[in-house]
Amino acid sequence: MTIPPEHALTRADLPASGTAAIVLGSAGGPDAWTRNGPAVAIWSHGAVYLVDFGLGVLRQFRRAGLDYRKLRAGFVTHLHSDHIAELFMFFASSHYHSRHAIELIGPGGAGPSNLPLTDRPLVNPLDPAPGLASTVRLLARGFAYDQNIRIGDEGAPDLFGATGDEPVVRVRELPLPDGGSAATPDPAGEPVLAYEDDRVRVLALPVRHPPIFPCYALRFETPDGSVTISGDTAPCANVEAIARDTDLLIHEALHVDGILEHLARTGAPAELLEHMLKAHTADRTIEVEGRLLEGVGRVARRAGARELVLTHLVPAVDMDASGSYFELDDDAWLAGPRAEFGGPVRVARELEVIPIRSPG
Repeated sequence: MTIPPEHALTRADLPASGTAAIVLGSAGGPDAWTRNGPAVAIWSHGAVYLVDFGLGVLRQFRRAGLDYRKLRAGFVTHLHSDHIAELFMFFASSHYHSRHAIELIGPGGAGPSNLPLTDRPLVNPLDPAPGLASTVRLLARGFAYDQNIRIGDEGAPDLFGATGDEPVVRVRELPLPDGGSAATPDPAGEPVLAYEDDRVRVLALPVRHPPIFPCYALRFETPDGSVTISGDTAPCANVEAIARDTDLLIHEALHVDGILEHLARTGAPAELLEHMLKAHTADRTIEVEGRLLEGVGRVARRAGARELVLTHLVPAVDMDASGSYFELDDDAWLAGPRAEFGGPVRVARELEVIPIRSPG
C-alpha cells in the first residue's frame, strides 16, 4: 500500500546514541493552532521520557519517530489544561503498542485554600483543586464507557487501575514543598529527586506561576549533559537554582508587545492580562503598567545556561487589524534574549532534535 505524502509521518533524525531533546509542542495556552501544545521529549540512549501532554502530543510523538515501547516515564509540570489536554488519550491510544509499566509523575493537590477567592460556585466542590492522581482518576471515570467497552471487547488493559487491577500507568505525586502555597509558590529549598534509572536522574523544584500551585521545573541529568525545562513560570530564584550551569535550558517566553496587542484586539478581560504579566517570563526586560518584567535572557544568563531554547510561546499566534491570524517571526522573539543572554538562543522548532553535549 502506498501512503499519500500528505499522510506520511515525518521522522526526527534521532542519533544512534547519546541524549537529545525534542520539542514536540511549543505553543502556550489554549491557542495551539499552527503550533502544538506544550510537550518535550528527552531521548537518552534509546530510552524516552516525556514532559507534559499538550494538544497534538500523540501525533507529534509518533512523527518524531519515538517508540512508545521505550517510554519509561512521563512528567506533568502543572495542571493547567494546556499541559494535560491529551494526557488520557496519549496512553489510551498507545497501549496497543505496549503494556509495560510507565511512571507518571507530577504535582499533588493544592487544596481549596489555594484557589483564588471568588463568589462563583466551584467546579467539583468536593475536590476543587485535585492533584495529578485525582485528576487521572477523574479522567478515567469520565471515559468509563469507552474503557469498559475496550476492556471487554478489545482486551485493553485497565490503564490507571480504575477497576482495581494493577495499573499500567503508575501515578506518583511529588511532595508538596515545605512552606509553599499559592501565596509563596516557590519557597527556598533543594530540588527533590523525582525519578532515576540507568539513563537519567530527574530533579524537580517548584517555580512561580501564580495562582497555580505547585508548578515544577525539571532537570534531567544524563551521561551526556543536562537539560532543564522551566515549566510555566515568572522569573524566580528557583528557576536559576535548578538550571545552574545546565547545558540546555528550555524556557517559556511571553512576547510582551505581541500579547498586549493581541489581548487588546481580541477584547480579552483585564484579568487575563494581569495573569500573563505576573505568571510568565517576558521576552525582554521591560516596564509595563508600573512593574518591571525581567526578560528570559537575564534568567538564562544568571543561571549560567550554555544554550537557551524558547518555547511555550505566548501569543502562539497574533491577530492583525483585519482579524487575520499570523505567527510572530523568529527575529521578533529573539531580539531581547540575544541581547540579554549572550549565549546561543533559538526559538523552538517542533520535531527538531537538539543534541545534548556537555563541554566537559
